[in-house]
Amino acid sequence: MKCRRILALLVVCVSCGLPVSAVSGQVPTRQKTIYVNVDFLDEMFRTWHGEKRGVTATDITNIIRNCKSIGAVGVNWRVAATGIACHPSRLMADIEYAVEKSQYSAEIVKRLVAKEKNPIGYLREDFVAFYRATAKTTPDPLAVAVGASHAEGLKINFWVDLHDEMFGKFTTEHPECLVRTPEGGTMPGVRDYGNKTAVAEKIAEISELFKYQPDGFYLCPSCHSRHFDYHEADGAFGTLSAAKFTDFLRCVRTALRPHGFELVMGMSCGGLNFCSPYFSSHVKYRIEHDWKTWVDEKIVDALIVGDYEILHGYGEDWIPRGVTRAGAREPAEVFLPEYVKYVRGRIPLYGFSTWLTSKNMKVVMNRNTEDVLKYGLDGMVLHEHHTVFFNQGGREAALDMNERFRKVEE
Repeated sequence: MKCRRILALLVVCVSCGLPVSAVSGQVPTRQKTIYVNVDFLDEMFRTWHGEKRGVTATDITNIIRNCKSIGAVGVNWRVAATGIACHPSRLMADIEYAVEKSQYSAEIVKRLVAKEKNPIGYLREDFVAFYRATAKTTPDPLAVAVGASHAEGLKINFWVDLHDEMFGKFTTEHPECLVRTPEGGTMPGVRDYGNKTAVAEKIAEISELFKYQPDGFYLCPSCHSRHFDYHEADGAFGTLSAAKFTDFLRCVRTALRPHGFELVMGMSCGGLNFCSPYFSSHVKYRIEHDWKTWVDEKIVDALIVGDYEILHGYGEDWIPRGVTRAGAREPAEVFLPEYVKYVRGRIPLYGFSTWLTSKNMKVVMNRNTEDVLKYGLDGMVLHEHHTVFFNQGGREAALDMNERFRKVEE
């Protein structure tokens, strides 16, 4: 998809936009590591649905073993996709709720088909029928994944989407807690983290997952609402201040701390896909990210920078706003050095692989590896398991990345 088309949609996060300078000074040396994102509903849709069979505990365990086989040290396991949980939950929607009760179901599918000609796959009638037929025999994927990860010596973080709940139970039943225009129009599935009720319920959803005993929680800026063809004017949904969003993260940190869970925050460097006055002149809603305070106050234990973004390949379409380009050709050249310089090794900084296909696999994975080595990141998050292991050349590219990381450490 062309850059101009991607940039015109939704604001979710934003860098402070300070001047960029070269990385200097000594920072602690940390082993370069790989994590793999796993979206279980995507796995079901792309794998077992096609094979027309149920999902077993062995299938889930094999995902973990695949990740270990390329040298990954951990996985980020998605607990709900677009608000649909694939594990037993008192608070989150299941697929039956999404199909039958969500106020957005028919509208979203219609609008996504019209704009993208590619509606969310796991809402297709054939997949829903498959899911219904196999749900009773499918094991709880979170329980199996945690057990398998720890048995294989891998860490596992639960991947929680902050702005991607189009079919969620809470976001359906409480439209007053969504991001809104002054006239009352809502942004589908995007809760308002300046709303105390919305914050409290999100903390409750996260707390419900404590019983599984993961190693941590990864808060992700994924937002399928970005695919909408918005008719609202730029800025119509306003801005959530950095102070309010940081207060929300403090609440999460407070909930996690007694249990020893880590908090990994995924964020946009400068806001490419979803947002930002730095890159887009068509900002519908902005959530300010004061990432320096998160680091200074030890609110987060790690950052995934450029999460759900593409930091390369924009060419002349890349027109930064509010930062000095200083001759840089790519967003990565502007933002990654600034992160590394400020953090100074205090917490791990991971890159985000972006979307991988058989066609782009070799080039993109090589570029990801070079970003880690050139700028001093601590590793890479590969997005997602099925793109690595079921696209041509994926496993080989991941193994090459791991080998290059190891050589640097020798």
